[in-house]
This record gives sequence, C-alpha cells and structure tokens, in this order.
Amino acid sequence: MGIKKKTASFPLSCMYLIIIFSLIVIFLLYINHKTENETDILKTILSINLDSARVSLISQKAESYYELANRAYEYQDFKNVEYNCKIARDYYHEANQDYLRLKSKLKGNDTLIKKYREVLDLLSEIQLNMYEACEHFESASRYYDLYYNTNVSAFDNSYYMGGQEIDAMNEKIRLHDKNIRKYNNLVSEISKELEKIAN
Repeated sequence: MGIKKKTASFPLSCMYLIIIFSLIVIFLLYINHKTENETDILKTILSINLDSARVSLISQKAESYYELANRAYEYQDFKNVEYNCKIARDYYHEANQDYLRLKSKLKGNDTLIKKYREVLDLLSEIQLNMYEACEHFESASRYYDLYYNTNVSAFDNSYYMGGQEIDAMNEKIRLHDKNIRKYNNLVSEISKELEKIAN
C-alpha cells in the first residue's frame, strides 16, 4: 500500500518563478532600450506570466485536495481519499486546459517564445500526470475499501487489484517528477535567454 511521494511544493515554486520572470521582463521593458521585436516578445511573456500565476493558484487548490487524500489514505479512510481525489482532479483538469490555452496564445518562432511554449506544455503535462495519478488513487481506494470494510474473503482479489492501482499511480508520479526536472532545466535556459536580451 506504499505511495511514492512526489516532488514537494511544486506549485509554490512555480509561482515564485513566474513572479521572478515577470519582474525581470518588466525591468527589461522599462529600463533598457529594446528593439520593437524584443519589446513585443517581452510584453507577450509578461502577459503570459501574469496569466500563468492565476493558473498556478488553481494548481495549488488541486495540490491541497491531493494532500488531504494522502492524509485520509494514511488513516485508511478510503471514502475520503476518493472524495478529495475527485475534487483535486477537477482542479488539475482545469489547470491543464488553462495552460494549453495560454500556449495557444504564443505566436512566433523566436527562441524565447518557443521555450515558453515548451514550459506551458510541461506545466500542462504535469497537471495531467497528477490528474491520472488521482484516478488510480481513487480506484485503489475503492478496492481497499471493499477489502477492509466489507465481508469479503481474506483471499479476495480486491487487495491485489488495489496494489496494482497504487503501482499505476506511482508510475504517474514518477512521470510527474521527471517532468518537473525537465521544467526546471527549461526555466534555467529561459533565464539565460533573458540575460542575452538584457545585454
């Protein structure tokens, strides 16, 4: 019944990075003299960053309910695992779709714009990873609730099926963590691109 712990506090770190990027963009826009093309790119990025901050708040709501589901699981309160996972999934889905919508607003082939599209793709994928992890978590909880809280035989298949669902959930969390690492690397690349524009 062991659950792999995912990378902690991602939404908050995402929010901080968005704020830092926004401040950098504002600084570049208003302090330095830029070409018209660079100014347009920076304005676009600023707008996307502000919208991303709003989506990040939705993701944080999802994380809160996911953590409540984890807490319920520790106490074998399977009904509340399922309840909280369903709410978390709604928020993960909303954030996933919002990041995709933001990505569709980014036009052009500039290196920075391309990298921002990749960032939004990863943010969307990260939400999807957790949405799917919650689906498996819910399913595992239904199986375990059946096994522990009804009169089934000790050899009933529901315990094994619950374990299979937890394994599937852990795989989604591994994908989530892999995407977080990709995201962090991409953020570092974007910082370097912003430095180039600043110089």
